[in-house]
Amino acid sequence: MKKLSTLVQSKLAESPHHSILDKSWKYDVMKIEFSWKILKENWIDFELSSQFKYVGLRFTSISHVFIPAGDTITTIGMVILDTSEFLPEMPGPIYVHSGNGLEFWAQDVKKLMDVDSQN
Repeated sequence: MKKLSTLVQSKLAESPHHSILDKSWKYDVMKIEFSWKILKENWIDFELSSQFKYVGLRFTSISHVFIPAGDTITTIGMVILDTSEFLPEMPGPIYVHSGNGLEFWAQDVKKLMDVDSQN
């Protein structure tokens, strides 16, 4: 992916974390699935787990996807930002990135499941 400009990087730093998942960087990725079809809805699904929670998220209308090369995809420190206030001109109001370089923009995100194993 093309390196983000300094201006975009500074606006991303001002953007709040998306409310879909509290402390997303504390979750481990268990599974990733995606669909990418020309002229059709494209999406990326994540199944995430933390100590006592299991969450499924679907990001839709994704663009500018970068998946680092390698045998496995990890999302160490995955961060989900709501950029709608500071970067309304970007491809989508949601920006996702992780410590290993996975990144993309999305128009929407929704929970597919949310299981708390403590209850």
